[in-house]
Amino acid sequence: MSKMQLFRRFILILAMGSSLLSMQAEARTFPANVKRGILKSAAAPQIVINDKLMATTPATRIYNDANLIVMPAYLGSASKVVNYTLNTVGQVDKIWILTDAEASVAVPKTDTDTATVVRPVQKIKVY
Repeated sequence: MSKMQLFRRFILILAMGSSLLSMQAEARTFPANVKRGILKSAAAPQIVINDKLMATTPATRIYNDANLIVMPAYLGSASKVVNYTLNTVGQVDKIWILTDAEASVAVPKTDTDTATVVRPVQKIKVY
């Protein structure tokens, strides 16, 4: 083998190795308002999370454990641990299917999870 062929092979191996490093999975970050649940079934436009029937929107995105967008038919009937967010009207906006490592990390409590809404009663004078 000539020096030029060895050099070409070296460059090829180096290029392939660097592309593999860039494919390495990074830790996913989730929004602050994320909720945790068990997804049991999905038949758009409704899904069951934590034994509760919830509505989805046409724009609902479902991410698998590799962070790729999947269709609801991909989910099947198996139960999956998920993180999800709701839009302003209470419909499921985004769903992330969790890996075992992600599922073992607790979801931080937000102020809305523990806050109690108190509305003061106002007396209105009628003349």
